[in-house]
Amino acid sequence: MEVSVKSLCTSRRGWTGNWIASLVVAVGTIGVASPVGAQATTPVAASQSDWARDLWTTASRGDSRAFFDTIGRTPNFSDERLNTSLTRLRDSLGKKETDRQAKLDQLAGELDKALADQQSDIAISKALVTALEKQLVSKDKQGVLNDPRVQELVKRADAAARAAEARADWLIASELFYRLDALFEQSGQYKEDIDRQNHRMGMLRMYVPQRLWELRNARQLAEKTDPLPPYNPVGDDFREKLKFIDRSMIVRAVAAAGSEHVAKVPLHTILHGGLEAVRVLVQTEDLKGAFIGLADAAKREQFVARLQYWHDKIAKDAERVDYSTADMMLNSILDENRKTIGVMDQAILHEFGNGAMERLDPFSAIIWPDELARFNRGTQGRLIGVGVEIQYDELSNIKIVSPIEGAPAQRKGLRTGDLIKRVNGKPTYGFTLDQAVDNITGPAGTEVTLTIERRPNPLVPANDADNKSFEFDVKITRAEIPLRSVKGWTRDGAREDDWNWYIDKDARLGYVRLTGFTESTTRDLDEALNKMLDGGLNGLILDLRFNPGGLLDQAVDVASRFVPSGVIVSTEDGAKRIIRQERATGGARLSNTPCVVLVNQDSASASEIVSGALQDYARQGRIKCVLVGERSYGKGSVQDVRMLLGNRAAMKLTTQHYLLPSGKLIHRNPGDKVWGVNPDIEVEMLPQQIVDAVLLRRDADVMPLDENGQPLKSDKPRPNPDDLLTKGMDTQLQTALLLLQSQASMATAQAPEKEERIVR
Repeated sequence: MEVSVKSLCTSRRGWTGNWIASLVVAVGTIGVASPVGAQATTPVAASQSDWARDLWTTASRGDSRAFFDTIGRTPNFSDERLNTSLTRLRDSLGKKETDRQAKLDQLAGELDKALADQQSDIAISKALVTALEKQLVSKDKQGVLNDPRVQELVKRADAAARAAEARADWLIASELFYRLDALFEQSGQYKEDIDRQNHRMGMLRMYVPQRLWELRNARQLAEKTDPLPPYNPVGDDFREKLKFIDRSMIVRAVAAAGSEHVAKVPLHTILHGGLEAVRVLVQTEDLKGAFIGLADAAKREQFVARLQYWHDKIAKDAERVDYSTADMMLNSILDENRKTIGVMDQAILHEFGNGAMERLDPFSAIIWPDELARFNRGTQGRLIGVGVEIQYDELSNIKIVSPIEGAPAQRKGLRTGDLIKRVNGKPTYGFTLDQAVDNITGPAGTEVTLTIERRPNPLVPANDADNKSFEFDVKITRAEIPLRSVKGWTRDGAREDDWNWYIDKDARLGYVRLTGFTESTTRDLDEALNKMLDGGLNGLILDLRFNPGGLLDQAVDVASRFVPSGVIVSTEDGAKRIIRQERATGGARLSNTPCVVLVNQDSASASEIVSGALQDYARQGRIKCVLVGERSYGKGSVQDVRMLLGNRAAMKLTTQHYLLPSGKLIHRNPGDKVWGVNPDIEVEMLPQQIVDAVLLRRDADVMPLDENGQPLKSDKPRPNPDDLLTKGMDTQLQTALLLLQSQASMATAQAPEKEERIVR
């Protein structure tokens, strides 16, 4: 019996147990209404209060033109903070446009040069990167695609990609199709091609990872860059990963998909997806390194003929296809496989299942046995392991960025900068970060032995004979490691909750960044709010950028800290029937506190529910909230998670869509031009700005600890998030701060009453 265990609202990017290991920097694509610089000719505001009132009013009604006109005014400020913030924002907006034009001029030259040169596949791929970057930087996205130079490049790239696929040059084919798909993401014209490439690359990664390493290493050498670290096979045995898969598991997954998916995708379409994926498997000759039978062309063609028979039969009898058809078809295919190519049954089933689920939507999927632990770590907000954050160093060693305060690794004396050289005696050089996580983590109460290389102390003179690298083994008992999803402005202590929560302490303006919605998010948020409210709170920035989502109940609880009563989110099925409504749960301590919510194109699902609900209630005048940034991701679908194969595998199935209180659908369906949550005030950031801001924020969040769990002393200053404001690196954050400072400046001298604390 299949049991639905929870509803998730996460983006397809998903989570890993280590945010540093999985950092993905995405770039923005949405423009901003004409920014106004210091030369603005708008009349001077009558007073600071009038100006501040106009700024908030124009923002809250979503009038970008009037908002930026207000920024162009020059009132007589009595509040120096306002003057400083306004000047910085004006300068940043002006510099952004200067940088934009300079970058577009540079890219135009690079594109001309690329098209004039004799084109190799690698050169074409690099030229696509130039075109894509031009599209990202430009305000006129479609105009870039209409450029004759780009159209000529696309023509060459399309031909090169198909030729590479025909000659089994999988890596360059995948690279070219991937970049074409990114260029035409809005229209989706390369979706089938990129799906096929993703299948193939996933198969190479699963069955012949060393061959994939060889292809990637050859590509590195062809570009005259450093070779990859030596291939490390630890954890790459596909037989171990597949051994629990059986036919009944796939039939149950297909049956659920055909009957319960929100879009009611026909069963014959689902089965065709599975058949096509198996076809890709058997026609990828590089896989003969795992399945020797694929080297026999005659047997391979015989098997493909059976796939084609079932494809045609299902198409002909589409209206009569049912789950018994699926069972019969899988039996027939597996029987033919044994007579011909002799691929592991579990491999056929694995690829069939992946292909079938892909015909549904990007978020429905089978969670295979080897993926289940990682999936649970991401959705439950906890990790069973030793408690270290890891990343590569400059030589591709696995380096500890920071031990988590109070975790087993920290109690055993591991510290920032230590290198993990072996896990249970297995060398780690050449590990992927996922391999490292999978080998270090394990059931609570079990032990793992890490071999650590400790580098010289940089604060000790280099000629000190005792200050040199050394290795030692440490045995650590794994335990549950809570992952905190609530972060503040500056990290100021060893504990994971040691944060300065004020972005402007004098004005008592708070800052909270939610990296996800886990089981502890609301509890940790309440603790942060208690500290801010005790010290006085005149406004709050809620940063939901790059937040992929998480648990629905936590999204509702977080929104309830602002919304006193009413529906936060509704769900509807494929027949447009309201299935359930989630209402505010109480504890709205911030209903009268000005709030600015930051969102961008990687704010997804649960973060869209929170930001969308706050925007809807602000427009009703019930709360004081403004959204700033860029349009959100558009993931507004409900995935029910159900177990398959006992507790060894699971599946995510999209069964409903989310509606905001206004009735608006969040979800982006293929071909949609409207989706997600649009900010009240759009503030674009250039790609390089985003990269610089995200990396600074990441590095500033890390508190290096010594073996005693104390902050590590260094002669180098720690990264300072204030640079995001003072150096104009984050114009979205600058805008949010200016809005709140304008409201704080209007507050009366009388201190507000402290809000009631909530203790959870």
